[in-house]
Amino acid sequence: MRLSTAKIQNATAQKKTVRLFDGRGLYLEIAPTGNRWWRFK
Repeated sequence: MRLSTAKIQNATAQKKTVRLFDGRGLYLEIAPTGNRWWRFK
C-alpha cells in the first residue's frame, strides 16, 4: 500500500497516536498533539 500526498496532508490528530503505513516498515506517526514523524521499523 502506498500513501498518497492527499492522505498525508488530510490526516488529523486523534485522541491516540495514529500510524499510517506505507509499506516495508515505513509509516507516518501522528501524535495527539498534531506532531508528525516518519518512522522505519
